[in-house]
Amino acid sequence: GKQTRMGQGDSKTCPLSYEDALARLRQDELKRIDAAFRRAVGQGSVIPKNAFVRDILGDTFPSQLAEIIYWAFGGGSKGIGYKDLLAGLTLIVRGGQEEKVKFLFSLVCTDEETVDEDEMKQIVRYGNAPFPLSLKKLLRSNDLMDYRQFRSWTLRNYRAFPLAHWLLDCPNVQTRDDGDDDATSSYHKTLSIVSRLTEAEVEKIDRRYCGMKIASKTGRLDHDVFSRVLKGSVPDELHDGLFSALDRNCDGHIDISEMC
Repeated sequence: GKQTRMGQGDSKTCPLSYEDALARLRQDELKRIDAAFRRAVGQGSVIPKNAFVRDILGDTFPSQLAEIIYWAFGGGSKGIGYKDLLAGLTLIVRGGQEEKVKFLFSLVCTDEETVDEDEMKQIVRYGNAPFPLSLKKLLRSNDLMDYRQFRSWTLRNYRAFPLAHWLLDCPNVQTRDDGDDDATSSYHKTLSIVSRLTEAEVEKIDRRYCGMKIASKTGRLDHDVFSRVLKGSVPDELHDGLFSALDRNCDGHIDISEMC
């Protein structure tokens, strides 16, 4: 059967077309993406992979997962073009839940119908996270795991699946099928009022926050990830104090409102 293509060239699996993406974005959003693309490409016509990871996903985003997303969005050996980038970013910020789950399924299937167990283990166990017992039992009980089973398990257990957690649970990502397209904007506006930051500043913090969360085994910005982010720039002995100062409700992790 067909081999999985996760993390390899010629492996575009983004379900949105460029035309579909255009129809979902406002003019001001298109202008911002266009300006960011032009800055990133300089005199070229594509964004190189390292620039995509650094400038689009953020330097705190796990490199292994960033590579998977790069190829899946349509990146090639020379870089990723404007139309592919636009479609991929639109999936993240305007995609419905079903579209995102189908995108995740496309990363781990062998023949567009069933899951490849090795690929599933690779993407779910990112960062040496334990392989979920419920998924292990499901794979054992079924010779072939189809989309319906994958969807059911993913929606119930997405916090154990780093890439799904990022796509489906991040505050700056729209996951509703019939959507409240203004939900994210309202969320940022509320944080902006409370924190006295501009909405643009809140959005920037939110993007970085999501990148840091996905690097965590717990799916949250906990002390371990916080210390890794500060390593080399802030003395180790100050990490505990800084974490405690930001973790105002003392629940063991920093949420986005505490970051702002």
